[in-house]
Amino acid sequence: MPSKALELKKRRVLYQHILRNPGLHLRALERDMRMGLGDLRHHLDFLEREGLILTATDGYRKTYFPGKKEFSGDKALLGLLRQSKPRAILLLLLNAESGGFDYLRKKVGVSKSTLSFHMKKLEEAGIVAVQEDRQRKTYSLPDKDKVAEFLITYRPSFLDAAVDRALEAWLG
Repeated sequence: MPSKALELKKRRVLYQHILRNPGLHLRALERDMRMGLGDLRHHLDFLEREGLILTATDGYRKTYFPGKKEFSGDKALLGLLRQSKPRAILLLLLNAESGGFDYLRKKVGVSKSTLSFHMKKLEEAGIVAVQEDRQRKTYSLPDKDKVAEFLITYRPSFLDAAVDRALEAWLG
């Protein structure tokens, strides 16, 4: 770790937070760190220039990860697990063979357009598989073990009782 880059306490604490909670987006970091947005962006840009953190985007939001040495996982999956609605969808599919569009929409409690938006992101990331039968779409997780592994690894950072329940059923 380059000592100069982390000699400021504020920057060091931010970096350590990202190490413990990879995949957080800007607003979550702002909330967690209780830093002003301009100050936070300045330190994030600095850490990125120094190679201590990496960023990823799903086309809608930028997420922050430790550098390559500290994190080599699936950034897309973890970034989506950090979002409440995609996480809820993945939790439902984790303990089911598959789920239809209407079933997922009712369980997640979102509109058709909102579910379509999230399903498209999950499909494009290769996390969810879709099977179309006439007018009906059915979704499944091709790699449930990978999703479960990420949930188990980062479980303390989700602060979501639904994650705990889904993992208890998965591990049960």
